[in-house]
Amino acid sequence: MKKNNNKKTTNTKVKVNPCSNDRYYMDQSIDEEVYIKNNYKVVRELGRGGYGVVYKAVGLNQGQIDKNKKYAIKVNFSTVSPELIFAEIGFLKLIYGKENMPQLVNLFLIDQKIYIVIEYFTYKPFITFFATFDMMEIRRYLYELLKALNVLKQNGIYHRDVKPGNFLYNPKAGKGILIDYGLSEIDRSFVAKLIEKEKELSKKHPQSDEVQEIRRKINLYNEIQKTIDQIGNNKIGTESFMPLESILHYQDQSYEVDMWAVGVIFLQFLTKKYNLFSNVRMINKPVVNKNFFYVNFILELASLFGSEQVKQICEQFEYDLKLPSVVATKPVQWKSIIHIDGFDNDAEDLLSRLLCLNPKQRIKVEDGLTHPFFKPLLEQEKQTQTNFQDNQEIMQQKLQEN
Repeated sequence: MKKNNNKKTTNTKVKVNPCSNDRYYMDQSIDEEVYIKNNYKVVRELGRGGYGVVYKAVGLNQGQIDKNKKYAIKVNFSTVSPELIFAEIGFLKLIYGKENMPQLVNLFLIDQKIYIVIEYFTYKPFITFFATFDMMEIRRYLYELLKALNVLKQNGIYHRDVKPGNFLYNPKAGKGILIDYGLSEIDRSFVAKLIEKEKELSKKHPQSDEVQEIRRKINLYNEIQKTIDQIGNNKIGTESFMPLESILHYQDQSYEVDMWAVGVIFLQFLTKKYNLFSNVRMINKPVVNKNFFYVNFILELASLFGSEQVKQICEQFEYDLKLPSVVATKPVQWKSIIHIDGFDNDAEDLLSRLLCLNPKQRIKVEDGLTHPFFKPLLEQEKQTQTNFQDNQEIMQQKLQEN
């Protein structure tokens, strides 16, 4: 006699252990049925912040776990505006299929919650390796990060929240992906050039696949921009990784904000200090006919770059600044405070050009990728490729001999 296995299904809440504090989201249980109905099973929580929580999940095939299919599922909190979520999804569509980018797999909406499913990327938390990396390992990390930012620039996007927590890195593979596009923005000049390209191409081949693809992208850029306009431009990401122009809400911001963040990460590696610029907080004090922002971390900047440079750049950003007379006027020499093996002139030059207070003089991502600092890495990769090709030729010769 067969047993009756047709049990009535009920919604079940499963407790998931959080990996960080719960001040954003007190309810740490999940509705397992929501995931199962969409062919996913949650394994554990990967992380959470002010905007949402991310779970690791595996795929289900006819109710059976498929361990080869691993995903990261992001669920935004109800406090996050729909516009922010829509913009992030739009960005994920724009970067789909690109190297060093998260790969969007699926979207589903349940009870006013949007679930964003991307391919799982195996990584190690930054805090577990940053203080142990040698200079060659630092090179690989930064090179991968710059490659990701270059992909974004080639697609008219600047991230605006670059930090270790948003760059998932696998030290063993030497690969990384840049995640979390909730605060990203679009380079309008890039879209304008894309529109001009579409006009030129459509004169000869208005229905070609290339023209159709460009039109699709333009429509997506326009839809994303509409949501960004509703939210407001020049949003603040993680303050301790933001350059001065972002902290002071200067209107003219672009790809350079991300390059400053790369410099902060570089400095974390070099000093083996996790919390840099930890006093970044803004206090708005009304003064007659303009606002005066006193930013605590300006003192930290002045201790590195000197009061003269900081005052000069604040004037450029049209903000008043008062610094104590005890603050040093001249910048420090990086080699006087950085003592890691391999910190040579090339490393110092790259750090200085990344952590440049003037955004117009800050190094561009394409120049960063060709900087002499990465020459040893590129030579190593070239040698590896040469060895691989030599081995392939030897194998081919042996096959022909046999």
